[in-house]
Formats: sequence, structure tokens, C-alpha cells
Amino acid sequence: MEVKVIKPFGYCAGVEHAILMAINIKLKNPNRHVVILGMLVHNHDTLKMLKKEGVDVIYEKGKTYLELIDKVKDDDIVILTAHGHALEVETILKDRHIEYVDTTCPFVKKNHERILKALNEGHEVIYIGKENHPEAIAALSLNKDKVHLLDINKNNKLHLKDESPFVVNQTTLSELEISQIVENLYEIYPKAIITDTVCYSSSERQKAILSIDKDIDIIYVLGSTISNNTLTLKKLAEESHPNSKVIMIENASFINKEDLKGVKKVAITSGASTSKETVLEVKEFLENI
Repeated sequence: MEVKVIKPFGYCAGVEHAILMAINIKLKNPNRHVVILGMLVHNHDTLKMLKKEGVDVIYEKGKTYLELIDKVKDDDIVILTAHGHALEVETILKDRHIEYVDTTCPFVKKNHERILKALNEGHEVIYIGKENHPEAIAALSLNKDKVHLLDINKNNKLHLKDESPFVVNQTTLSELEISQIVENLYEIYPKAIITDTVCYSSSERQKAILSIDKDIDIIYVLGSTISNNTLTLKKLAEESHPNSKVIMIENASFINKEDLKGVKKVAITSGASTSKETVLEVKEFLENI
């Protein structure tokens, strides 16, 4: 059986930066309770690793950071996640004099800078993303009246006064997915200012999926189902390789050997919050069958 790992793989720069910051904070403060508000990155194995390093997580499915912040104790050191956060989160932490560290991904911060610049220039902003995703919540908090969410799952109608709105997108979306939405926006707002802000890591992984051979029997997509960039890879693999079986797994323990009967070619792709070690373990597991 031929096993191919699709590059790039392993943590993206933003995720790696956030993880190293969290671990270093705990090492420097061994006697303090270090806690992540929400999920530092959307990967269960990575969060388990951080737990072993002594970094706890405050998370409940379906609850925003603002709904979880009451669980933070006054003497905690709080780590804010790589996806960004609503401005109110920092305000509350400052008011309570709670020490915190911001690990927001540089690509996400760049998006915020673009949005603020557009707002200062008098534009309304259309944010293409997913409702209740931390990254979208962070962007919308920059101006609740002038930053409008265009949810890719709902295709909600927007009513803007600005004839040339600034259009920006969640960094983990599919470029193909965005292109159709942008075409539709141009029909409504011909003077719209469009900026493609899919992050480099997500973009490169998406392009790599499109370039692999069409005769692959199975494409394993490594990552958690809570990871938007990983779900995007899965959807793209299914659309671009209709004759391949696309299976999403978190690690080697998720592999069903029955799926591999008669299989000659396997490809492995992975989300930006899946470690290089996890990918290589899956590769080794498959090669040993």
C-alpha cells in the first residue's frame, strides 16, 4: 500500500506560537493556575497535551467566551485563544485585574487591522464567516453596528447603506467557497472592496488537496471535527476527488482496518492544528498494516 503525506503538514505558525506561549507561561509560573478561556486551538489531542503540561481549559460546547468568563478566578493567568476574542473579554479581565496573555494568530490580527482601517475610512464591513465561530465573534465585536456577518451556511440578506462596503473573510474558509459568495456580492454591490484573507497555511493545504492524483483510494483528513480549517479540507477533498473515500480522523486510533481492504493508494492531509507527530504516527500505522 502506497501512503503519501500531503504537504504542508503539522502546526501552522500561529498555532505553534500559541502552544509555545501557553507552555512557557506555565513553566514561568509553576505555582499559578494557568487556564485557557475557550479552546486554544481546535484539536482535542493538542488540548490533552496542554493539560499534561499543567494548562487547564475552560470550555463548554455552544458557549461563548463571555458566557464562560465567570468561571475564571481572580488569581488565574488567562490565555486568550489563537482565534481571537470579543473586545469585551479584555475589558472584563482588566476590570477584574486578572492577568492575561493574548495568543491571537497574526493573520487574524491583520484582519482586525484591515477592518478598523476600513471603518476609519467610513466604510461598512461585510464579514464572510460562520456564526458563533470565535474568529467571527472577534471581528464583529470591533463595531457591532457597521461590521455585518454574511454567514456561509445561511446566506443571510444584508441591507447596507454603503455602496462600496469592505469585504473580508474568516481566515479558515475555502477559497472556492468564498469565490461564489464574492461573485454574488459584486452583483449587489458593484463597488465593493474585496479582500481575500484566507490564511497562507489554509490556502496552501487547500491547493495541495486539489493537486493530488485522482486515483487515490482513501484520503484521510487528520484533525478534530470542531476545527473549521480541517472541515474545509474534508469538504474540498470530497468535491475534488469524488471517486476517493474521504475519512476524517483525529489520530491513528480512529483508523478502521476494514476500510483498507484492497486499498492501494492512501493520502493523508491535516488541519493546521494537527501536530506533525500525529501525522507521522498515522503514516507509520498505515505502512505497518
